Amino acid sequence: MVTATTSTTDTDSLVGRIEVLVASIKRRSQRLYKDTDGNKAHPKIRCKIREEKGILTLAVEKYNRMVPDTEILCLEKILSDDTAWPWQQPHSDSVGLTIKRRAFDGIMAVR
Repeated sequence: MVTATTSTTDTDSLVGRIEVLVASIKRRSQRLYKDTDGNKAHPKIRCKIREEKGILTLAVEKYNRMVPDTEILCLEKILSDDTAWPWQQPHSDSVGLTIKRRAFDGIMAVR
């Protein structure tokens, strides 16, 4: 019984981490080409994006191992479009909103 609770908590924290990383990578990628007049910061932003993609890859692999019975996450698909996350179920809006709220709070903390 303790294992199931720990597993759920670990999965929830991993889900939040994945959403925050995806949002951060997308935001940095947009910011990279938004400022056209100066490119001094571009190498730093690219480096940070590479670091976050590495962390995201590990998190996605860990999620796929932890929850094998759900849809397998693919890094390219996650970063290419607005993904309907497998953990967001249509009948459970409160859970999805909580996860979105945690992701939003994480992004705002970075700013």
